[in-house]
Amino acid sequence: MVVMGFFPMEARGIPAFARKYKTSCVTCHVAFPKLNAFGDAFRRNGFQFPEKTDPQYAKEEPVPMGAEAQKKVFPDAIWPGAIPHLPPIALVIESEVKYFPEAEDDEVKLSFDDFAGEVELLAGGTVGEDISFYGEVEFTSEGEAEIERVYAMFDNLISPSALYVKVGKFEPGVFTFSNHRRLAGPAYWILKSGGGIGDNKWSLEGEQKGLEASGIISGVVTYNAGLVEGRKNLLNTEKDFYGHLGAKIGGLRLDGVTEGSPSEESRPWVDNAVQFGGFAYVGTADLGTMTGVQEDPFTMFGGDVNVSWEGFNLLGAIALESHDQPLAANPTVGLDATFLLAEGSYVVFPWLIPSLRFENFKTKLADIDSTWAEGTRIVPALKILLRANVQVIIVVEVEEEDDAFKVEEVEAALILGF
Repeated sequence: MVVMGFFPMEARGIPAFARKYKTSCVTCHVAFPKLNAFGDAFRRNGFQFPEKTDPQYAKEEPVPMGAEAQKKVFPDAIWPGAIPHLPPIALVIESEVKYFPEAEDDEVKLSFDDFAGEVELLAGGTVGEDISFYGEVEFTSEGEAEIERVYAMFDNLISPSALYVKVGKFEPGVFTFSNHRRLAGPAYWILKSGGGIGDNKWSLEGEQKGLEASGIISGVVTYNAGLVEGRKNLLNTEKDFYGHLGAKIGGLRLDGVTEGSPSEESRPWVDNAVQFGGFAYVGTADLGTMTGVQEDPFTMFGGDVNVSWEGFNLLGAIALESHDQPLAANPTVGLDATFLLAEGSYVVFPWLIPSLRFENFKTKLADIDSTWAEGTRIVPALKILLRANVQVIIVVEVEEEDDAFKVEEVEAALILGF
């Protein structure tokens, strides 16, 4: 897959899946990279169709790593596996143009600075039954390379769908949504902590190294529990941990179990359902100071609700964050923060999807009703699918400044995937 656009969409889905099953992107996506209900179930199940029906729908034969008969003589033989017939990789080229209407005459109003500024190599798939993987390496125009996400999943350890274990570098599974699967616009503040609390730049996303157990109970209840390195993934004696519990009412089951092929659905973006959940995250961050290392124990908890009806989708989320000593200059002061998110979208046509997002964060001194920092942002966006794999996107970022709302940025994108 190659994406050539005018602002980065943090694209994460890869067309290796479309090639494997010989199906359209819309089988799993409302509009790439936002997943529909079946695509979300496919992701949860380690990039496999549910109830071990993956071989039934796969059109690309894998390369066997051992004979099927070896299962009968296990443990006196290695359990057979498989690798994809073709390398399950994709290439993403991200370019960006921005217009700043509030810029002064001596400042840049139109910027092409990040044209071809980033290239991502993505890979994903399965290596036999119930072992899956995902990888993402980012290359910048400055010649730097970074592993964004890379993990292995051991799927259906307790069947059906009751236990999965993820090992590697990934985003914690604490919400029903993710920056990697958003419809359009900039990264969500609630997942990026508005740029950090004080001198602590921790956020739920960046990705973290560790392991996560997850599962689906009776098709309607889901859980996640993770133990991660924390502290910007630097080796330390303490670890961060989190837990999430969610449920779904109506619509397709969370495990994707359904009658018939999902590709037969004439409106795959429709999933009349309510999904909700809550989470807690406990961690410790290190702050570099002039006198050494200062520790900042912190907690974050909250929840979200995701409502879909016909072509409408409404997402709401809240998170409360509390830090003991996030200020290097004043280690006796704590900070509390509140994050709010509301986002609505509507499929006018399968190829035309407007959306509107509201975000707010407020940070105040702990135990004192005194605001430290706050912000409000409104993000209208329009996504147009010229083809299932060709998108035009327009995004406007409006932020509150001096008690007035101003258009900070206007962004446009063309995204082509194959």
